[in-house]
Amino acid sequence: MRPIPHKLRRELGLDPFMKICVHCSNEPVEWNHVWTHAGKQINEIWSIIPLCQHCHRGNSGTIFQEAKERCEYESIKRLVDSGFENLEFYQKLNDKTWENRINYYTNVYENDLHRTTPEYESSL
Repeated sequence: MRPIPHKLRRELGLDPFMKICVHCSNEPVEWNHVWTHAGKQINEIWSIIPLCQHCHRGNSGTIFQEAKERCEYESIKRLVDSGFENLEFYQKLNDKTWENRINYYTNVYENDLHRTTPEYESSL
């Protein structure tokens, strides 16, 4: 486990998206590092996604597959929303890989393209 730097932790704490589990909408949440690079968890705002303890640790201490896929999908959306900032640092994550992931998760979650946030829900 790689600790989240204090500056990033403060930024995540201010983001309403980071307060509700992306998989089941429960609270409180733990912050899940979605991606690794060169054997280390990526400490970027787009690569950390909120999960409740049950979804994050599951019954056996490991993340549920559906929750893992949802986290990958949400992190890719956040990366795309950020304009792919700092992506050049992660050269192993080539464009074809991201294109395939984006296409796959868009198909899996095609009916759920909005984040579950208090702001989104209050706009309904």
